[in-house]
Amino acid sequence: CYSISPKDAIEANIICGPMFKCWGNNDGKVTPALCKKFLVDVKRQNSNYFHKVLITCSDTIEAKKLAIELAKSGFPVFLSTSETGQIFYNDRVHALKDCPKIYKNVLEFTKEIEEFKGHCFVIHIRQLISGIDVAGLTDAIISKNDLNDRSTYDTLIQIIGRCLRLGSERGIDIKHRKKQYAAILFITNQEKEYAQNCISSFFIGYYGIDNIKFDIGFSSNYKNKTTDDI
Repeated sequence: CYSISPKDAIEANIICGPMFKCWGNNDGKVTPALCKKFLVDVKRQNSNYFHKVLITCSDTIEAKKLAIELAKSGFPVFLSTSETGQIFYNDRVHALKDCPKIYKNVLEFTKEIEEFKGHCFVIHIRQLISGIDVAGLTDAIISKNDLNDRSTYDTLIQIIGRCLRLGSERGIDIKHRKKQYAAILFITNQEKEYAQNCISSFFIGYYGIDNIKFDIGFSSNYKNKTTDDI
């Protein structure tokens, strides 16, 4: 948690503000196609630094499947699960199932993410939510169908907070730094207007209305679409 409010921290250039995005689909799942589309989108919006996208999955099976598919497509992937204690994988050439690298501890894992020079995906379930500072995370993808469920917002704040850090640009005014906002994508099966209202009603009060941007990128007509269609 912050010693000052997130709103004040943003205005003091200690952290950056979030740019909220919502992409709608029926299944509410994070797929490789969606991840690739999101990376293209954030690179187009800001190409001044490497994008390290934090993806939160619901379970180990989903996390491993997503990591393997992205690695097969040639994307650098860092995967954290707790299937047998703390196991961390990274692979830059082969699929994770063929050539996993197992890290000895979480500090070794997070250090390699920080030092990695390139765009990448960092996939986890809950290991990187709180208590672990992963420098360099820039954006996040979160699957959340019920945006009105406030019981999970404490977790959402922790996930988002991982990506708002400014690192070496801390203290630099937004007009003069490379990282101006962190893109936060919600995958939801809810309507555009309802989704934006749910996000606005909570996060505006938390981060401040002048410190948030919205890029709601789907139309309300997506009832028969799945994630891969958008």
